[in-house]
Amino acid sequence: MREKASLHEKKIILVVEDDPDMNVMSRDILKSAGYETVAAHNGTDALNYLEKATPDLILLDFMLPDIPGDEICRRISENEEKKNIPIIIVSARRDLPTRLSSFLFGAKRYISKPFSSTDLLEFIRIELRRSEVKTDRER
Repeated sequence: MREKASLHEKKIILVVEDDPDMNVMSRDILKSAGYETVAAHNGTDALNYLEKATPDLILLDFMLPDIPGDEICRRISENEEKKNIPIIIVSARRDLPTRLSSFLFGAKRYISKPFSSTDLLEFIRIELRRSEVKTDRER
């Protein structure tokens, strides 16, 4: 049984996915594990949300209708206040150049579609923990 996020430390995950079914499915998986979610259906919506709030993690589709995932990663990594948000890229693309550009511009993980909910939740747990450890060290 997966460990659920405790209520007093509920983590917020921004899900950036243009496919409505995939967006809902991803958020349902996260909610069932105890996370709060925010939906964005394109890169512009995601960047607008990030101007107002800071999620604990971003689950980001690489192929969006307006801004590619690596470009969103680049913009986030250049923002001093947002650059430490862990980003996990989710994509149907499996080619090496896509994966490398994602990492080059700041993604922490790359998950190919289709993915298992178990793998997704484990990668999220790992990246959130790494982020907490990094934050603790900076204090």
